[in-house]
Amino acid sequence: QGVTEATRSLAGGPIGLSMGLTSLQTGESFEQAYLRADQALYAAKQSGRMRACIREAHHSEPRLLQAAELHP
Repeated sequence: QGVTEATRSLAGGPIGLSMGLTSLQTGESFEQAYLRADQALYAAKQSGRMRACIREAHHSEPRLLQAAELHP
């Protein structure tokens, strides 16, 4: 929500933001991590507007992040 508010004037109105997150693991290529992040982004978009999903290396499916995880 903070990004939406911060960019409102630049965009000329409200924007929506979906995110796909992962982390680069030791010994893996950027392409492997990028693929996980892309899968997480697709899952976020499929779950609705203004969503964030994470696809961790040790999990086979992306997980929708809850608001409390985004604002600790």
